[in-house]
Amino acid sequence: MPCFRAIVVDFHAVVVDNLNNSSELAVRRVAAIAGDHSRNLAFHKFAIARMHV
Repeated sequence: MPCFRAIVVDFHAVVVDNLNNSSELAVRRVAAIAGDHSRNLAFHKFAIARMHV
């Protein structure tokens, strides 16, 4: 869990996911485990569309 380790040593982690094959529940669980350090975790639901040029 490299992301979790970074959070608890006061690094800031940003999770960007479209949640196609996951759930925001997983991010909430990490935040719950991190306790007070969860302030260092940000989540953004975002889908990057493939562009054909």
